[in-house]
Amino acid sequence: MKKRGKILFWGSIILLLLNFVPTTYLNITVPNPEWDWSRIDTSKVSFPDKFLWGAATSAYQIEGGLYNNNWYLWERTPQRFGVPRIARDEKAGLAANHYELYKEDVKLMADFGLNAYRFSIEWSRIEPREGEFDLKAIEHYRDLIRRLKAAKIEPMITLHHFTDPIWFVDKGGWEKEQNLAYWMRYAKRMFQEFQGDVNIWSTFNEFNLVPVSGWLDGGFPPGKTDFQLFATVSKHMLMGHVQTYLEFKKLSRTKKHQVGAILAILEARPYNRWFILDWLAAYYEERIWMQAMIEFFATGKYNVKLPFRDSFTYTDTDGVRAMDFFGINYYTRTAVVFNIFSPTLFHRIQLPGFPTTDMGWAVYPEGLYFAVKRYSAIGVPIIITESGLADANDTIRTTFIQQHLYVLSQILKEGYDVRGFYYWSLLDNFEWLEGYDKRFGLYAVDYKNFKRTLREGSKEYQKIIRRFPGRGGS
Repeated sequence: MKKRGKILFWGSIILLLLNFVPTTYLNITVPNPEWDWSRIDTSKVSFPDKFLWGAATSAYQIEGGLYNNNWYLWERTPQRFGVPRIARDEKAGLAANHYELYKEDVKLMADFGLNAYRFSIEWSRIEPREGEFDLKAIEHYRDLIRRLKAAKIEPMITLHHFTDPIWFVDKGGWEKEQNLAYWMRYAKRMFQEFQGDVNIWSTFNEFNLVPVSGWLDGGFPPGKTDFQLFATVSKHMLMGHVQTYLEFKKLSRTKKHQVGAILAILEARPYNRWFILDWLAAYYEERIWMQAMIEFFATGKYNVKLPFRDSFTYTDTDGVRAMDFFGINYYTRTAVVFNIFSPTLFHRIQLPGFPTTDMGWAVYPEGLYFAVKRYSAIGVPIIITESGLADANDTIRTTFIQQHLYVLSQILKEGYDVRGFYYWSLLDNFEWLEGYDKRFGLYAVDYKNFKRTLREGSKEYQKIIRRFPGRGGS
């Protein structure tokens, strides 16, 4: 018994040392910085001329009348036991009816003072059936672009914002490499149609999130939880981006065209900074969520794995800096907890002690500062392609805008090359799994009559823009 007691004692000591020695080192070398906002004057900001002051939207979330894509089906396919996919069993439907009201919305942008607008083209509207391009839809987007240009608003096109045509999905979608030919046909056609009026392009919105949510977590269509499929889809979307980038550069009639990659930045921190397995979980969360893809653009190698389990590697040297700008979508940070019962061995939670948005996300503006510093190492300019909040009662929007733009101003003062900021979103929209309850818009939308109303909190963004009115873009 004495021998067993000694073994238990010294075993416990060893385990404690194996935990606290590395966590002590990590706590010292990887700080968890938080700014004292009570001591900061957020009005002291400065921005350069030709800075892109924008807002962002996506087609499925605001256009309405879209019936030929995977999200339309997803909304109508219940989970087990009849549980709806979307909160309150809502459907996108007419959304904000932007497809019909786009002329009014361009005027709202101009009146607000925006000089840039990022929007997505809906692939399923352009090509509702395989190989059949809808000329009326193409002309619709052409008119939108021309109206933006006439209002001195620089358009940025996103070619893919979460949705795929049903016919593409039926052919295996992003799971099959041969389907990249369909993507390239669509992308090439859009560039040929609009390159004369559009200089700023992005391929995929958050193509780190799409594989994670669709093929690993299973919350987005097709709702799968298969690591190898997740990694394969990630590879194919990376290939799609690189091929698109190279093709656009070849087709471009001018050197003005910029093609960027947009990723969702969700920096992970261990929930318990004195528990080594939470640190391990945070490391793998970042690798799976974004770091592996970011390293691909730095090294040409995509290397992703789950702890103690599956791994996947893909190499393409054409991927090294295959972008003219890096688009950062930043909303919050997350804490990660080791969870042996989770398929990935970890799950995310929010850190307590921070103001939160209606999405339950912590407001952590300083995270934008550290994200830009971290990812400037790729060696290309940065554009903040999304940042905003759900705040239906409009109680913290003003503070959110003040703090995030102060952070951005500090980044610029330190010499980092950030070219623009796009607020998410111009309008209240269909917020994917959350439906219509979460209100992100600079303009509130009354879904009964589609009336747009400028929120009081949004006026802070307008006020700052008017202080620095230089026109962005070309």
